[in-house]
Amino acid sequence: MIIYTRKDNSPVETLRNFNSPISMNGKWVLDCPDGVSPNSLEGTPADVITREIEPQMLSLYPSYESVIFNPLMDSSNVFEGTQLFPSPSGQTPSRYKVGVIPNVACVLSKNDTQGAGREGVGITYEIDITANTSDGLGRQTFLPYWRGVTKTTSMDISPVYNLSEQNVPSQLVFSQASSVQYSVYLSGDNGNTYERVDLLQPFSFNNVVDTIRFAFVNESAADVFILSYALMF
Repeated sequence: MIIYTRKDNSPVETLRNFNSPISMNGKWVLDCPDGVSPNSLEGTPADVITREIEPQMLSLYPSYESVIFNPLMDSSNVFEGTQLFPSPSGQTPSRYKVGVIPNVACVLSKNDTQGAGREGVGITYEIDITANTSDGLGRQTFLPYWRGVTKTTSMDISPVYNLSEQNVPSQLVFSQASSVQYSVYLSGDNGNTYERVDLLQPFSFNNVVDTIRFAFVNESAADVFILSYALMF
């Protein structure tokens, strides 16, 4: 992953792995799978995606010919608010937050108010894969990728006479969300059915499909922010 400043999108550092919490004051993450390490950060973040990230993803997983990668730098149109997710208790409405800046696509925490037990749900619009295939047809097997984080903020502490000698600024910290906090599903039939998938593990539908929906379902008490998602096929 690549960390940029929010002020002017200048690159700060590149991390091959996300193993510990990261201080993110005034910064944002251009996410990519662990092991992807751009050779050059020249140009805009969009340039880095097409020149470095996507080719390296396909190099890491050479069984696949194409990748559709969404870094969610603008998530305002990524989730379809009218979609429902099937659950044992019935159809669960979408519950999420989005925005036009990076790292704000959020699948809300589970709402247990008055026993409602409603999970956070974010379901993408249909992703048409046919333009990214050599024969213009659908595919049966996919390799899904995504990354979810939780955010922790602290209040700043001002000096207090005889108690504190220096100001402690507020902090924003990203931590990788656990797989027990949220689940990810794919649908190849426009949201009629969903199948749970594992991170960077091949998944095959019963038949060839030409459109895909991701569904992110948050079963935890913390908001989960989706930094990016991708399909290789």
